[in-house]
Amino acid sequence: MTKNSIRLLVIILIALTSLTTCKNDTDKVEYIKFELIHSRRIPNYKVQIEITKKNSKYFLHLRSKPAVKTIWEKTRIDTTFTIDNSTFKKVSKEVIKLTKCDFSKSEIMVLDGYSCEIKIGFNGQEKIYDILTPNYDTEERGLTEYLKACELIIKTAGLKTEEVL
Repeated sequence: MTKNSIRLLVIILIALTSLTTCKNDTDKVEYIKFELIHSRRIPNYKVQIEITKKNSKYFLHLRSKPAVKTIWEKTRIDTTFTIDNSTFKKVSKEVIKLTKCDFSKSEIMVLDGYSCEIKIGFNGQEKIYDILTPNYDTEERGLTEYLKACELIIKTAGLKTEEVL
């Protein structure tokens, strides 16, 4: 074998080893937090969804508060339940896409709307995406992936997107 053949073989072996030991991006996600505050909603005025991975189990904690406590107090939700591995991976895959998105056109000035925040914890770091009213001019503002992630998180929590967004 020539020196070039040996070098090529070593490079190929290193590349194959690194490919097989690399984890999928979704394996790096430790938690996903979602918070929405909607100025025009009475039930689901403030919705918080936290999905965490602890050992080999995945937990979803849902809190939803009404804007007015009196007769709407019955719409308050505070519950935790487990989700399966495939559901966690599906949500993780969707939110990881946000790290590659360009949100430079997302800013708008609104008098009435809602604040929608997604936090992703992975590799000991946290990425925060706080967008105003992502279902307004979604495509023009480059928020298609962001809105898809929001909708998937809301549905995973068992809520209806049209009642929250």
